[in-house]
Amino acid sequence: MKTLIIWGIGAVLALYPFVVYFGLQVLSPATLASILLCTVALRVWFSAASQSVSPWLTWAPLAAIPVLLVSFFADTATGIKLYPIAINLMLLVIFAVSLVKPPSIIESLARLHQPNLPSSGVRYTRNVTAIWCVFFIANGLISGYTAMYSDLQSWMLYNGFIAYIAMGVLFAVEFLFRKCVMKV
Repeated sequence: MKTLIIWGIGAVLALYPFVVYFGLQVLSPATLASILLCTVALRVWFSAASQSVSPWLTWAPLAAIPVLLVSFFADTATGIKLYPIAINLMLLVIFAVSLVKPPSIIESLARLHQPNLPSSGVRYTRNVTAIWCVFFIANGLISGYTAMYSDLQSWMLYNGFIAYIAMGVLFAVEFLFRKCVMKV
């Protein structure tokens, strides 16, 4: 049952823009924000158990709480639409801090598969972490633009589809580069 709940929470948060788009068709922003706040709280609670594997995953959803509280108290969709920016900002901070205080996030992930990562691998993973930081900045800026200046449908299209495609492309390009060029 716990696994089903965790998957359900993950699905709601992964499909967040669609949940917001369709949720705002039938619910007030305050009601939807309260449901989303509960979902984020459950996500944090359940992910705390897996903190030893990836502690940074626990903290990323916490960035959503202040923006969702804005929508809850002001009964406005603005805070709800700022959620992707909050997540991008939190991920940017987590990834950037890992560059200042190694190991980098990508190095930590790489060491799960290759514990004895050579120094060239450490340099490579630092560069990949920096590239993800640039991605989070760009994605956050575009998300912010859609939240403030676009209609709800355009916001949903970017944050629920285009941003995921961009993330997938970055991941795929890095993977292919690593396998074909770096031969790591």
